[in-house]
Amino acid sequence: MKEMIKFSPEITKIFFELTKEITTESPFSNKQKELILIGIFTSNQGFNGLKHHIKKAIEQGASQEEVLYSILLALPVVGITVTNKAFKIAYSITKDFINE
Repeated sequence: MKEMIKFSPEITKIFFELTKEITTESPFSNKQKELILIGIFTSNQGFNGLKHHIKKAIEQGASQEEVLYSILLALPVVGITVTNKAFKIAYSITKDFINE
């Protein structure tokens, strides 16, 4: 994302405005939105975004179990390799934030 901001700050600003508008109109709670985004980023192998949204989900009160199940739901779509990579990312982040 840093590269995109540097190359095209105006387009990046529009992107973030669109994202904000979509999430503002959503009927989901902030925690639910973050958990959904975890599944989406897992499915798209967007591992940098996955890290960001795991942290945001935890800030919104998500448990480690909720984060991991959001990833696990992507398993039939993405397979075991991608799911395992996402699990490793999640465990490395959640161990710093959650004491379970």
